Amino acid sequence: MSILTAHHLSKSFGALDVLQDVTLSLAHGQRAALVGPNGAGKTTLLHILAGMDEPSGGAVHRARGQTIGFLPQHADQELSEATTLHDLMRSVFAQLDRLAQQMRELEVALANPAQHDTAMEKYSKIAEQFEHAGGYTFELRIEQVLSGVGFDLGDRVVETILPPTYRRYLATFDEVCQGLQAHALPGARVERIQAPLKAVAARLGLVRYGRNNITYAAGIGSYLQLCGYVTDARLPATDRSPQPPMLRDECEGCETCRLACPTGAIGPGRVLLHAEHCLTFANELPGPWPEWVPATAHHCLLGCLACQRSCPANPRLEISDSGVTFTSDETRVLLGEVSSTDRGVDDGIRRKLEDLGLSGDEGVLGRNLRALLDRRCRAR
Repeated sequence: MSILTAHHLSKSFGALDVLQDVTLSLAHGQRAALVGPNGAGKTTLLHILAGMDEPSGGAVHRARGQTIGFLPQHADQELSEATTLHDLMRSVFAQLDRLAQQMRELEVALANPAQHDTAMEKYSKIAEQFEHAGGYTFELRIEQVLSGVGFDLGDRVVETILPPTYRRYLATFDEVCQGLQAHALPGARVERIQAPLKAVAARLGLVRYGRNNITYAAGIGSYLQLCGYVTDARLPATDRSPQPPMLRDECEGCETCRLACPTGAIGPGRVLLHAEHCLTFANELPGPWPEWVPATAHHCLLGCLACQRSCPANPRLEISDSGVTFTSDETRVLLGEVSSTDRGVDDGIRRKLEDLGLSGDEGVLGRNLRALLDRRCRAR
């Protein structure tokens, strides 16, 4: 289904014809790049498609209910101490912010027994609109980045990457729970559910499995952290009912993740992962490396991104500096080259691991860092 089409567009500035007979169509979920030399009319065309300018001829048709977001080409000129890049990226979701504000106001009314039923009816409609427009996912899509973590080796600082779902993994569960209790479900009891979240989310139709046995959410991909809770609050009725877990349609006949897997954990003709041969399984547990892990397989400080980064359903991950760099003394302790006798070094390691949400993983990180360094030495 097309969400945007343009027919025979033209644009002129006086005697200068910038665009002539431009016809295009964008389907739901499609990603497209507009490439051309300076002055070819790329920005003019985008302005017309976004409704920010009118064509001299032709017409643009946008699917009903769609919202156009536009980040200016020279957004850096709008940056200041008061306006950050994150603010500019969020600005294209202003309509979602307005819906979120309406939901917060109705959440207050829900706590009043006299207003509960009327507020619940309005809340259900707005919440459905909010969800359909991506309100529960747009912040996550902005924040989907790899975290860069530095280690000072004395003669140089080595940068490593930490997948997005590892950064503050446990803290996220607590923060979401606190947010539910403070805003969406004030006064209600909310507790983290003890259940296989992938299976629960798949049976509720919230996610689908990829051939790599990782779950994907529409509009997000697989770079997500599932959180599940139970509550005694009265919630709006939903038409969701349990359903069998489903494989993404795009995975039929696709071998990309299997070919990218460095340990052969993704087998042909099977969705069930050979977890006992998965690099993530190996590098999250302490102890020596299993013989089936190739020395060339290591690429993350924790986990493995080979199958996900190669998957065409996932967005490109940018690398953002986590702000954490381990000093030379701290790095040597983590690598096991020396035993720490300095409380300041121990405290520094502890604070930085807490900042990354990796408390208690010193031994695993040291072993994984050594494997990454060894691989890079072999590659030289």
